[in-house]
This record gives sequence, C-alpha cells and structure tokens, in this order.
Amino acid sequence: MLSTPPNNFTERHSMSRTTETKITLPTYQKHWVHTKDYGHDIVIWSDTGKITIQCVWPDKQRDTSGRVHGKE
Repeated sequence: MLSTPPNNFTERHSMSRTTETKITLPTYQKHWVHTKDYGHDIVIWSDTGKITIQCVWPDKQRDTSGRVHGKE
C-alpha cells in the first residue's frame, strides 16, 4: 500500500529554475536520506535541533517493490 505525504505539506513553494537557496548550519552533526513513496526525506541533525526536508515528486510515486513510476 502506498503512503501519501504527511498532512503538514501545507506550505508548497514554487521556485523558479534560477532560484538558489543556501542554508548554513554552523552546528551540523549528521544527516540521513530516507526513501519514501512520495520521494525522499532529508533529515539533518544539528546542535540546535532536527530539520526535515520533504522532497515530493510531482509526477511520480514508488510502488511496493521500490520501483519509481509515473503517477496514474
């Protein structure tokens, strides 16, 4: 069964192709990348807390075997 992105996906930002965002974390400790049905979660741990970036594919999804396909 495929999961959907969590309900906290209320803020969606459309970025132009020329936009670049740089974030500096001076107390960075470690990071993880988690594979999800909707894309990937990048989790960053620093001394000031945990940051999760939810990367959602607009036109793809992962099936139960882990393969990525276009949404039907």
